[in-house]
Amino acid sequence: MMKHILFTMVCLFSVSALACDLHGQPGFGLYGHMNFSNSVYSSDSEEMLVLTLDEKREVNQGDQTTLDIQYTAPLRFRSVIVEFVASEGINIVSPSSVTLDRLRGNISLEFNAAEMGEHTIAVNVSANEEGYPYFAQQNIVINAN
Repeated sequence: MMKHILFTMVCLFSVSALACDLHGQPGFGLYGHMNFSNSVYSSDSEEMLVLTLDEKREVNQGDQTTLDIQYTAPLRFRSVIVEFVASEGINIVSPSSVTLDRLRGNISLEFNAAEMGEHTIAVNVSANEEGYPYFAQQNIVINAN
């Protein structure tokens, strides 16, 4: 008889602890030490639009340079446009704006430095994120010798 009562108590405790863990915030209850963030609680809506690029680049004055930019644009971002705005002394050879038509890819930015010194290329990203306007900017510092 005592075994049945003990078994029933253990079962009820386990079920209630599991139920509490799956409500509210991650890591609550009996299984709080486990990392559910990548399985049970993860969501595609948490992914952000990402550009991976060099923040600084050393170039020779007058030489044409290619800078590769990798991107990831989750499905919730629509009409994604990447625009390149160069400071004085930098000539952008490739198109100054690109419309992204894939979830992942590469953009090749070709430019040359007409003048020696430190210059900047602003990389502006505009999009529609689930009906709301989205804007981000990253800068590339160009040092021309």
